[in-house]
Amino acid sequence: MPLIKKIENFLNENKSFITASAVYVSASVIDGVSTIIGYPIEIREINPIINLGIKNFGPELGVFIPKIIFAGGVLTIFRYADLKHKEGKIKEKYECLLYPYSALTAVTGLSWFIEKYLV
Repeated sequence: MPLIKKIENFLNENKSFITASAVYVSASVIDGVSTIIGYPIEIREINPIINLGIKNFGPELGVFIPKIIFAGGVLTIFRYADLKHKEGKIKEKYECLLYPYSALTAVTGLSWFIEKYLV
């Protein structure tokens, strides 16, 4: 089977997981960028791991290193569940949980902006 056909099959078979993952990664990027923008202003980051990262590596790397590790872990767990669902070992499709989790991630990341400029 040619490579292009394999890629097309993979994309068709995993469309819902890829979409949910893209939404989650986008929300994580929004959260990270808003944290970096708001940090010098008056942001109150409640995640102690990110606070430690900012203290040791500065705002950019201190935010994105933990976020990349955490997002990778979350997506790995959801991909594992997706594969088990395809094998028939799990009845539920869990990637639908990534959508509300993504919304929560984006809103919490933008909470300082909402509080400062919109309320």
